[in-house]
Amino acid sequence: MLRVPISKARSGMVLALPIYHPNQPARALLRSGVTLEARTILRLRENGVRIVYVRYPGLELLDSFIDPKLIEERAGLTQAITAGFEEVARTAVAPRDFDQYRRRVAALLERITNNRRAALFVDELAEASDPLLEHSASVCFLALLLGIELESYLVRERPRLSPQIASDPAPLGLAGLLHDIGVAALDPEVRQRFDETGDETDPAWREHTRLGYELIRNEVETSVAAAVLNHHQHWDGSGFPTHRQYGRPPISPAGSKIHVFSRVICAADLFNRLRREPSNAENAGEGTSRGVCVPVVRA
Repeated sequence: MLRVPISKARSGMVLALPIYHPNQPARALLRSGVTLEARTILRLRENGVRIVYVRYPGLELLDSFIDPKLIEERAGLTQAITAGFEEVARTAVAPRDFDQYRRRVAALLERITNNRRAALFVDELAEASDPLLEHSASVCFLALLLGIELESYLVRERPRLSPQIASDPAPLGLAGLLHDIGVAALDPEVRQRFDETGDETDPAWREHTRLGYELIRNEVETSVAAAVLNHHQHWDGSGFPTHRQYGRPPISPAGSKIHVFSRVICAADLFNRLRREPSNAENAGEGTSRGVCVPVVRA
């Protein structure tokens, strides 16, 4: 299997994986095994497809990392949040079907658990027309992987809960899925400005954490809402938003005072942005590249 940009695709190549529509991530345009033709490649480009995976001699070993059902679940997750985020962008009102998000996250978690080997690669296959949707689904996926690996850490950091509840990665995945829902409610000019500069000091862009929290706080678990609000908090206390204290100046929480879900989502969010948007990371300077997630990784 070989990853090929659509601009390099040629007639006669045989698809190793299905191709999903970027605007309708759960809709397969072509199934695996199809031989590409010039007109097919043209249609794929017109539909916004950027990458195809084709069969290539000597790379058959990569097939063991592929689970079609896992890819379908990942695409379905992106499809599920598309309408909700579009509704937020139009009306600034919370989506209606949070239970659907929970079901999708739970289904993805079950598939990851059943095929951990394939889970290592599947997120590289994801594609959506809106970078916000792609990023949100990817952070959800990464948060689930981290939650599975950090099971004992989650239990230790949530001592008031039973181990079974504390170690469940599903709410963490839901927090990852919704962490940037407030971005959808921002003015389009603010979103575009951040996409171009990656400037996390922009006060207008920073409002997305509070906007997201207000949208979902009555619809999800407290831990999920807290992660949405605080996923930009840094271990050294330099993150945002600040929180008011009675009779004292506002502060940002630091260290273990930041909920463990917020710390994990911070790690997943930063990792995904660095690998997907290197130009933004470079433009953002030191503020973006802080070692904010080292304590989670060490744990």
